[in-house]
Amino acid sequence: MNKNQISIFPSIVITAIALTGCAIHLVSDYDADTDKGVSDIKTELTQIFSKMRDCARQDTRAHTGTGPLPKDPARIICDNPASTYSAGDYNKIQGQLDTLIVRSESIAHNQITTNSLINLEAAILQYPVQSTSPSGDTSNANSNKPIMSIEERQQLPEPISLADLNNLSQTSDSLIRSILVVELAKKSGETPSGK
Repeated sequence: MNKNQISIFPSIVITAIALTGCAIHLVSDYDADTDKGVSDIKTELTQIFSKMRDCARQDTRAHTGTGPLPKDPARIICDNPASTYSAGDYNKIQGQLDTLIVRSESIAHNQITTNSLINLEAAILQYPVQSTSPSGDTSNANSNKPIMSIEERQQLPEPISLADLNNLSQTSDSLIRSILVVELAKKSGETPSGK
């Protein structure tokens, strides 16, 4: 071998090893428990919102009579959303979210999902549990915390319109969707896009 071949040989060996046997793992693998857990939480939230929407329809009919409901959702009002509140609904969600957060924190390269779960918890629960991550990195968590959680708003005896309920529902749906998009992209091996 000449001198040029000797100096190129280590580069070829390192490149071959890197291309064949070494996978860089920057994102955690798909977690079916997170997928199912977040989907179950969505089901629980749908039931909570259904109670408040039913209240809005019933209270509006009580004020307007048997005619059709107004077309404008801002005029369909639940007079007292606190009458639909059940602490048990939120206790169940809190148990599910706390478990998912601890599980997510224990998975390497899973900070995006962990932060998203913490944000979801803050949007839903009156007293969310903060991250217990050993790294302590919660810089992205709670960055999108709403002024008032769904639980806090439901407990207020002040009227809420169907339009406001729809906005709360869309916010929680967006947070849930952001978690599921990442998990399902992991499952299919794709990179999550901004769609």
